[in-house]
Amino acid sequence: MYNDEALLVTYPDYPVNTDTFYGYTEMVGHAGVLLIKQSGLTKYYEFGRYDPAMNGVVRNKRIPNAVIGSNGKATPSSLKAILRSLSTQSGKNTRIRAAYFINMDFDKMLAYAITEQPQYSIISFNCGHYAQAVILKGNPNVDRPLIINPTPNNIVDEYIEEGNAEVLFSPTTGEMTIGKGDESDAKE
Repeated sequence: MYNDEALLVTYPDYPVNTDTFYGYTEMVGHAGVLLIKQSGLTKYYEFGRYDPAMNGVVRNKRIPNAVIGSNGKATPSSLKAILRSLSTQSGKNTRIRAAYFINMDFDKMLAYAITEQPQYSIISFNCGHYAQAVILKGNPNVDRPLIINPTPNNIVDEYIEEGNAEVLFSPTTGEMTIGKGDESDAKE
């Protein structure tokens, strides 16, 4: 059994340049993936058009490490500090909505997160697809939803519907909530 954690993080209100006649929109969001090792070590990665050619590259952000509680999981106060840092550094100070995954393999997720990725495509390989792919490397038994609408906002919706706890963070109020998840069928 794996003892690490991960969050498929979305910034639902993040302004995204669609490179279409729509221009910038806040309807699709932006995504990344937060990895939390049982020791408290954290890593955050996101994929996007950050390179001059706009082909897509992975980048990471330095964030605080988690404090691990007596239950073996990140404490809510340390998770809140991490999400505050992510909202500031990656989310343009927008709110966060995430799907929380337990019983993950940090090392497998990390190994995949830092490998070269396919070329960016808003439809077939965007930041949400990347974050999902990292999550799936962490535990092959994660319930994988059928993704029809490939926006980052919808991808996180689908994983929450599969029973992963919903995490919400507001940079305006500083409040964070963690919903109840039920991953028992996928985490044996």
